[in-house]
Amino acid sequence: MTPVFRLLVSCLAVALAITSACGGGLGAARPASDPVPPHPSQAVVVFQANLRTRPGGGVRIGTIAPDTVVQLGRSTEEWQEVEVVGPVTVRGWVQRDRLGCRVLRETDLVPLDGSQEHTRLRPGALVAVASEQRGRLAVETRDPVSRRGTIDATTCGIGEPFVPRYPRGATPYRLVREAEMVVSGEGSGSTYRLPEGYRFAVESQQGRAAIGWTDGPVVVRGQVDASSIERDRRSPLDRLGQPLGYTHEAMIDTDLLDARSGRPVASISGGTPVNPIETGADWVKVRTFGKIQLEGWVEAWAVRRVALDHNELEPWARRRAHAPVDRTQPRGTEAIEDDAR
Repeated sequence: MTPVFRLLVSCLAVALAITSACGGGLGAARPASDPVPPHPSQAVVVFQANLRTRPGGGVRIGTIAPDTVVQLGRSTEEWQEVEVVGPVTVRGWVQRDRLGCRVLRETDLVPLDGSQEHTRLRPGALVAVASEQRGRLAVETRDPVSRRGTIDATTCGIGEPFVPRYPRGATPYRLVREAEMVVSGEGSGSTYRLPEGYRFAVESQQGRAAIGWTDGPVVVRGQVDASSIERDRRSPLDRLGQPLGYTHEAMIDTDLLDARSGRPVASISGGTPVNPIETGADWVKVRTFGKIQLEGWVEAWAVRRVALDHNELEPWARRRAHAPVDRTQPRGTEAIEDDAR
């Protein structure tokens, strides 16, 4: 046995011993009375979840938005330990009924009452899982069009987020205001309130009724008032003209502390967008922007301003409309310098 091979065997033995001691889940070893951790796996947040320091309560760390993938650790009957890894890295406990999965491929949702009502789920649709029996999951969709039914268990997983797309043979529209959709077909008579901006694919129009189907993760046929919709001519480039929603970012990898010079509650990577909510001489309290909403203190020098908020964006654009842009500087730097003068 060569020295290199003996070294590899020794390293593997040490790694296996550490994994066994830690139980294969998140965190360190626990007394035998604690819940046995599951094998490391993932889940998707389908309801907004409050992240807490311990199961059943503890200190509220922050919130996790729907459609966020989390790593699973230990669990109790009602609580699940999770870890979010990314620009914001944090660990805590959430209620287990906050978690579910994404639909991995296009599939039919079979109604629980056995009717033939046709509902189609597209890849990326979020579903909350209620139970499993004989390879089928009882689920509820998380969408303005909320449906209950069963799907094949193999269609439930992490997958990718839903990406909007219009079906062939229909004209793309979107709602200009909140409107009621009347379902057609087997489930005729039931209604859904669709929010402003919701996508609707129009197949035909009869009088004041536009007939088609919802063009989101949950596809249901129905009709809406034609006056409540307009042609959807939006482009992904349109998002470039929208305010960013944050004004600062972390310059380096740093910890979020629960107080000035306090203990870490999470870590954030350099470039993570944040908004200051309280400032001091050497410290600033920030709130992270995005799917993970956390608050904490960081040293003031570790945060810089990189963007203008919507109140400043328009007048700054008018003032600088014909001025050359120095693309070597961070976004907003020139405007901040102008204001300082």
